[in-house]
Amino acid sequence: MTGYLPKFCDEVIELGREGKSTTYIIGALGVSRSMFYRWREAFPEFNEAVELAQLYSQQWWEDIGQTGMLTKGIDS
Repeated sequence: MTGYLPKFCDEVIELGREGKSTTYIIGALGVSRSMFYRWREAFPEFNEAVELAQLYSQQWWEDIGQTGMLTKGIDS
């Protein structure tokens, strides 16, 4: 599969930990959306990394939202 490198797994997971979306991750990898999804089909380890990244991103955003709900003056 053209352009895929195993190191992308770690990069994807780290971006997820930073709250980045799948679209952001695709842009950061510099590939088309269709290539990204072909990599997910072809490389099980990459697919797993993307799934973890999505989970970590959701956690990041939920933490931000909960913090915002509990912090006085955050909306001012």
